[in-house]
Amino acid sequence: MADELVIRDRKVTLSGLVIFFCTLLCLTGFLIWSESTRKVDRLLHDAWVRAHQRNVPTDVVIAAIDSESLGVIGRWPWSRQIQAELLEKLAALKPKAVAIDLLYAEESANPADDERLAAALTDLPISILPVLTEGGAGRIASETLPIVPMIRNGTSQLLAGTEAEGLLSHSRLFISNMISLIAMLEEGVGISTLPYLAFPHENDKLAFVPLVEPKVERHIGMLTRKGRSLSPAAGALMAFLQVQLAQAG
Repeated sequence: MADELVIRDRKVTLSGLVIFFCTLLCLTGFLIWSESTRKVDRLLHDAWVRAHQRNVPTDVVIAAIDSESLGVIGRWPWSRQIQAELLEKLAALKPKAVAIDLLYAEESANPADDERLAAALTDLPISILPVLTEGGAGRIASETLPIVPMIRNGTSQLLAGTEAEGLLSHSRLFISNMISLIAMLEEGVGISTLPYLAFPHENDKLAFVPLVEPKVERHIGMLTRKGRSLSPAAGALMAFLQVQLAQAG
């Protein structure tokens, strides 16, 4: 009796697809939570960097914190006054940009040193500072930004009584005039808080970053005379505010 080859049709069912995708989702979540793929990711990144190595440009100079400088100046960390002096000397050499591989996430014991360091960073044409990202293993990712001087304005009082109130106590600048405030922000003097509607979105020198925490809200209203229709200009303003508020959520 000859052997017979029997082939059965296997149909893909909805329940099978659901089970497959749920299993795939659980496996992906476990890999992210356990960081099992981080080592492989680093190996792939290192291989990619080695494969795309380029000659170092001749106009790039590294001011390193090496054993020689540690022997002359002293053990690390150096005071921010010394670091400010280094940046001031770099600024005198007229660099196009300065990338700093140091994290300034906390204030020092001497506020005057912090102010001098902030002024030295401001004097640079372009200063690039790192951001510390923490998270993984099931923890919510968070970012620690470099310390930047806070410029208070009339709306900054909304931060009072919130977790961000410390920004106000360490701020030494207050500007109420919007034109002056925008000019100071464009020059890189510091950061400030502004309502969404007050931010000049056409400005290509500034970036608006929504404040997630603490959540600050305020009510905006428009008063009109009872029984009187709005003028064309007032009607256009009303329509503009309605559209902008809807977009701001």
